[in-house]
Amino acid sequence: MLIKAKSPELSCRLIALIFNKRFQNKNESVSKTFVNYTIRNHQYEIQQLRKQWKNRKPHKISFNDYWGIDITFVNNKPVLGVIEHHSRKLLGLIPLNNKSSINIIRQLIQIFRYTSKPKTIRVDNEACFNSRLIRLFFKLMGIKHQAIEKYSPWQNGRIERLFGTFKSTIKKVEIKHQDLPILCYDFRHWYNTIRPHQSLNGNTPEEIYWDQVRKLYRR
Repeated sequence: MLIKAKSPELSCRLIALIFNKRFQNKNESVSKTFVNYTIRNHQYEIQQLRKQWKNRKPHKISFNDYWGIDITFVNNKPVLGVIEHHSRKLLGLIPLNNKSSINIIRQLIQIFRYTSKPKTIRVDNEACFNSRLIRLFFKLMGIKHQAIEKYSPWQNGRIERLFGTFKSTIKKVEIKHQDLPILCYDFRHWYNTIRPHQSLNGNTPEEIYWDQVRKLYRR
Protein backbone atom coordinates (compact mmCIF):
# COMPACT_ATOMS: atom_id res chain seq x y z
CA MET A 1 0.00 0.00 0.00
CA LEU A 2 2.80 2.43 0.88
CA ILE A 3 4.53 1.91 -2.47
CA LYS A 4 1.29 2.55 -4.40
CA ALA A 5 0.49 5.60 -2.26
CA LYS A 6 3.94 7.09 -2.83
CA SER A 7 4.11 6.20 -6.53
CA PRO A 8 0.52 5.89 -7.86
CA GLU A 9 1.69 5.63 -11.47
CA LEU A 10 3.42 2.28 -10.86
CA SER A 11 1.76 -0.86 -12.20
CA CYS A 12 1.05 -3.93 -10.08
CA ARG A 13 3.89 -5.77 -11.81
CA LEU A 14 6.41 -3.05 -10.96
CA ILE A 15 5.18 -2.76 -7.37
CA ALA A 16 5.60 -6.54 -6.93
CA LEU A 17 9.10 -6.29 -8.44
CA ILE A 18 10.10 -3.43 -6.13
CA PHE A 19 8.72 -5.18 -3.05
CA ASN A 20 10.44 -8.47 -3.87
CA LYS A 21 13.80 -6.78 -4.49
CA ARG A 22 13.63 -4.68 -1.33
CA PHE A 23 12.72 -7.64 0.89
CA GLN A 24 14.59 -10.44 -0.85
CA ASN A 25 16.90 -10.86 2.16
CA LYS A 26 13.87 -11.63 4.34
CA ASN A 27 12.64 -14.36 1.99
CA GLU A 28 9.38 -12.49 1.41
CA SER A 29 7.75 -12.15 -2.00
CA VAL A 30 4.41 -11.20 -3.53
CA SER A 31 2.81 -11.73 -6.92
CA LYS A 32 1.28 -9.02 -9.13
CA THR A 33 -2.10 -10.69 -8.55
CA PHE A 34 -1.72 -10.27 -4.79
CA VAL A 35 -0.69 -6.63 -5.29
CA ASN A 36 -3.73 -5.98 -7.48
CA TYR A 37 -6.03 -7.59 -4.90
CA THR A 38 -4.48 -5.57 -2.05
CA ILE A 39 -4.76 -2.26 -3.92
CA ARG A 40 -8.39 -2.85 -4.91
CA ASN A 41 -9.32 -3.63 -1.33
CA HIS A 42 -7.46 -0.69 0.22
CA GLN A 43 -8.25 2.15 -2.17
CA TYR A 44 -9.64 4.33 0.61
CA GLU A 45 -6.58 3.87 2.84
CA ILE A 46 -4.27 4.68 -0.08
CA GLN A 47 -6.18 7.87 -0.89
CA GLN A 48 -6.12 8.90 2.78
CA LEU A 49 -2.36 8.40 2.95
CA ARG A 50 -1.85 10.51 -0.17
CA LYS A 51 -4.08 13.23 1.27
CA GLN A 52 -2.15 13.26 4.55
CA TRP A 53 1.19 13.50 2.75
CA LYS A 54 -0.08 16.23 0.44
CA ASN A 55 -1.27 18.38 3.35
CA ARG A 56 1.77 17.68 5.51
CA LYS A 57 4.14 20.61 5.86
CA PRO A 58 7.49 19.84 4.24
CA HIS A 59 10.56 19.44 6.42
CA LYS A 60 12.47 22.68 6.86
CA ILE A 61 15.75 22.51 4.97
CA SER A 62 18.36 25.24 5.19
CA PHE A 63 19.11 27.18 2.04
CA ASN A 64 21.54 25.47 -0.35
CA ASP A 65 22.13 22.53 1.99
CA TYR A 66 20.66 20.03 -0.47
CA TRP A 67 20.28 19.71 -4.19
CA GLY A 68 18.39 16.88 -5.87
CA ILE A 69 19.47 15.65 -9.28
CA ASP A 70 17.97 13.00 -11.53
CA ILE A 71 17.33 12.12 -15.16
CA THR A 72 14.02 11.77 -16.97
CA PHE A 73 13.34 11.00 -20.62
CA VAL A 74 11.46 12.97 -23.28
CA ASN A 75 11.05 11.14 -26.58
CA ASN A 76 13.78 8.73 -25.43
CA LYS A 77 16.22 11.62 -24.91
CA PRO A 78 17.71 12.00 -21.40
CA VAL A 79 17.03 15.29 -19.60
CA LEU A 80 19.00 16.19 -16.47
CA GLY A 81 17.11 17.98 -13.70
CA VAL A 82 18.75 19.88 -10.82
CA ILE A 83 16.70 21.43 -8.00
CA GLU A 84 17.59 23.35 -4.83
CA HIS A 85 15.57 21.87 -1.98
CA HIS A 86 14.86 24.93 0.20
CA SER A 87 13.55 27.26 -2.51
CA ARG A 88 12.61 24.48 -4.96
CA LYS A 89 14.32 26.53 -7.64
CA LEU A 90 14.95 24.58 -10.80
CA LEU A 91 18.65 25.21 -11.38
CA GLY A 92 18.89 23.14 -14.52
CA LEU A 93 16.69 21.22 -16.95
CA ILE A 94 19.17 20.16 -19.58
CA PRO A 95 18.79 17.74 -22.52
CA LEU A 96 21.82 15.42 -22.72
CA ASN A 97 23.37 13.53 -25.62
CA ASN A 98 23.91 10.65 -23.20
CA LYS A 99 23.71 10.12 -19.45
CA SER A 100 27.38 9.42 -18.80
CA SER A 101 28.99 10.65 -15.58
CA ILE A 102 31.35 12.97 -17.44
CA ASN A 103 28.41 14.60 -19.23
CA ILE A 104 26.61 15.16 -15.91
CA ILE A 105 29.77 16.64 -14.38
CA ARG A 106 30.12 19.10 -17.29
CA GLN A 107 26.57 20.34 -16.72
CA LEU A 108 27.07 20.70 -12.95
CA ILE A 109 30.23 22.74 -13.54
CA GLN A 110 28.22 25.11 -15.74
CA ILE A 111 25.63 25.52 -12.95
CA PHE A 112 28.37 26.15 -10.35
CA ARG A 113 29.49 29.13 -12.43
CA TYR A 114 26.41 31.14 -11.51
CA THR A 115 25.35 29.72 -8.13
CA SER A 116 27.06 28.52 -4.96
CA LYS A 117 27.57 24.78 -4.69
CA PRO A 118 25.50 22.89 -2.08
CA LYS A 119 26.65 20.92 0.93
CA THR A 120 24.96 17.73 -0.29
CA ILE A 121 23.68 16.42 -3.62
CA ARG A 122 21.04 13.69 -3.41
CA VAL A 123 20.92 11.14 -6.23
CA ASP A 124 19.24 7.84 -7.05
CA ASN A 125 21.03 4.54 -7.66
CA GLU A 126 21.72 4.83 -11.38
CA ALA A 127 25.30 3.99 -12.29
CA CYS A 128 25.89 7.42 -13.85
CA PHE A 129 25.29 9.08 -10.45
CA ASN A 130 27.35 6.62 -8.42
CA SER A 131 30.46 6.00 -10.51
CA ARG A 132 33.96 6.46 -9.12
CA LEU A 133 34.36 9.50 -11.36
CA ILE A 134 31.35 11.38 -10.04
CA ARG A 135 32.16 10.44 -6.43
CA LEU A 136 35.68 11.78 -6.92
CA PHE A 137 34.30 14.97 -8.46
CA PHE A 138 31.98 15.54 -5.48
CA LYS A 139 34.84 14.89 -3.05
CA LEU A 140 37.13 17.38 -4.82
CA MET A 141 34.32 19.97 -4.81
CA GLY A 142 33.67 19.45 -1.09
CA ILE A 143 30.13 18.15 -1.72
CA LYS A 144 28.62 15.20 0.11
CA HIS A 145 27.32 12.47 -2.20
CA GLN A 146 24.03 11.04 -0.87
CA ALA A 147 22.37 8.13 -2.66
CA ILE A 148 18.79 7.18 -1.78
CA GLU A 149 17.77 3.59 -1.02
CA LYS A 150 17.17 1.30 -3.98
CA TYR A 151 13.68 1.40 -5.51
CA SER A 152 12.68 4.37 -3.32
CA PRO A 153 12.24 7.37 -5.68
CA TRP A 154 10.12 9.21 -3.07
CA GLN A 155 13.31 9.76 -1.03
CA ASN A 156 14.31 12.26 -3.72
CA GLY A 157 10.77 13.62 -3.77
CA ARG A 158 11.35 17.20 -4.85
CA ILE A 159 12.99 16.28 -8.14
CA GLU A 160 10.43 13.52 -8.73
CA ARG A 161 7.55 16.00 -8.22
CA LEU A 162 9.29 18.41 -10.56
CA PHE A 163 9.48 15.76 -13.28
CA GLY A 164 5.80 14.94 -12.71
CA THR A 165 4.88 18.60 -13.25
CA PHE A 166 7.16 18.78 -16.28
CA LYS A 167 5.69 15.68 -17.93
CA SER A 168 2.07 16.69 -17.26
CA THR A 169 2.73 20.19 -18.65
CA ILE A 170 4.30 19.06 -21.93
CA LYS A 171 2.25 15.92 -22.59
CA LYS A 172 -0.05 17.69 -25.10
CA VAL A 173 2.83 19.35 -26.94
CA GLU A 174 4.28 17.82 -30.08
CA ILE A 175 8.00 17.86 -29.38
CA LYS A 176 10.59 17.76 -32.12
CA HIS A 177 14.17 16.82 -31.32
CA GLN A 178 15.56 20.28 -32.08
CA ASP A 179 12.87 22.01 -30.00
CA LEU A 180 13.58 20.20 -26.72
CA PRO A 181 16.23 22.68 -25.38
CA ILE A 182 13.85 25.61 -25.97
CA LEU A 183 10.97 23.73 -24.33
CA CYS A 184 13.12 22.96 -21.27
CA TYR A 185 14.24 26.60 -21.04
CA ASP A 186 10.66 27.90 -21.25
CA PHE A 187 9.42 25.41 -18.66
CA ARG A 188 12.24 26.35 -16.29
CA HIS A 189 11.37 30.04 -16.59
CA TRP A 190 7.67 29.33 -15.97
CA TYR A 191 8.37 27.01 -13.04
CA ASN A 192 10.80 29.40 -11.33
CA THR A 193 9.26 32.82 -11.92
CA ILE A 194 5.55 32.45 -12.75
CA ARG A 195 4.08 29.35 -11.09
CA PRO A 196 3.35 29.94 -7.35
CA HIS A 197 3.97 27.03 -4.97
CA GLN A 198 1.64 26.11 -2.15
CA SER A 199 4.57 24.81 -0.11
CA LEU A 200 6.24 28.23 -0.50
CA ASN A 201 3.17 30.08 0.79
CA GLY A 202 2.19 31.19 -2.70
CA ASN A 203 5.64 32.50 -3.60
CA THR A 204 7.70 31.41 -6.58
CA PRO A 205 11.04 29.57 -6.25
CA GLU A 206 12.85 32.58 -7.70
CA GLU A 207 11.45 34.88 -5.00
CA ILE A 208 12.45 32.52 -2.18
CA TYR A 209 15.88 31.86 -3.69
CA TRP A 210 16.89 35.49 -4.03
CA ASP A 211 15.41 36.37 -0.66
CA GLN A 212 17.79 33.84 0.89
CA VAL A 213 20.72 35.14 -1.16
CA ARG A 214 20.07 38.70 0.08
CA LYS A 215 19.95 37.45 3.69
CA LEU A 216 23.34 35.78 3.25
CA TYR A 217 24.90 38.97 1.90
CA ARG A 218 23.57 41.00 4.85
CA ARG A 219 25.42 38.84 7.34
